Amino acid sequence: MAGQGSSSSWWYITDEDIVVAGEQTAVAVEENHSEPPPVAAPPALTIEDETAVAEEETAVAEEETAAIAAGAQPANDGQPDPQVFDLNYFQSFQPFTSGYKQHNAALKFFRAEVELQDDPMQSPSLQFHVSTPTAVAVIKHAPKGMTWEFSDEWTTWSWHEMIAQLDEASMEEVVTGPSGRSRGLVGCSFAIRPGSYDHKRSHMLRLSTTTPIQHKLPYWDFVVHREDGSGIRLHPEWSKTFVETLEEPDHAEALAVVTVPPRKGLGRSDGRGTYVKYKTTEGAKQMRFDAAKKP
Repeated sequence: MAGQGSSSSWWYITDEDIVVAGEQTAVAVEENHSEPPPVAAPPALTIEDETAVAEEETAVAEEETAAIAAGAQPANDGQPDPQVFDLNYFQSFQPFTSGYKQHNAALKFFRAEVELQDDPMQSPSLQFHVSTPTAVAVIKHAPKGMTWEFSDEWTTWSWHEMIAQLDEASMEEVVTGPSGRSRGLVGCSFAIRPGSYDHKRSHMLRLSTTTPIQHKLPYWDFVVHREDGSGIRLHPEWSKTFVETLEEPDHAEALAVVTVPPRKGLGRSDGRGTYVKYKTTEGAKQMRFDAAKKP
């Protein structure tokens, strides 16, 4: 047995201790080499389970593709940023990825994405990333008429490029303001125009579908925010270089007057001059894109 000497502090081991230790080691080795308990096999997936998994994986892949197409970021991950983009920045902007029609196509895409079907006037707005382009689906306009659809192909849209493709006079006013006081732009959002009624879109839907229009449809605009706190709305057209613009009101009481739809119904005509009446917005100013600014 192990013990301690009487005159000095040390331990000694007897033969009996060695035998006992050997038996304990053998037992430990035998336990460590024992077979692990069997693991039950997972239950086999049914055809329904496999289909559900495949559909979920496909949906996730499509969502990721849409969100990061060509390195783009989803529209709603925009955050306030102190960076100011001045007039010189937009005058020097290069390269252009497409012509001016891309901006009306982007407007239609974002509107289709966020407009609430049951209550369009309560639709949420979008805040674009301060600098990163946003993923959008490629639009396909019908050869004739006013209809269009979005394809499975994706591209990117940049609000920086929208400003840079304006002609010089329009760009300067958008960036610095009507009085030239702003040092530049700090962001861009997408929102409904308060109190508005989009007669052109309502008229198109009435002609292209048999489903009655149930709700008043609003105008949607790109809202560009300036460094001095002011802002301006931009509504680009498709077939022409015109851009309808409206300076943002400085006070809540200056909100737009509610536009009343035709007496005969949404998208219908009250007689000669109806279409022109709704095409003209009080207080709006026509600006233009420079068609020569393209790839």
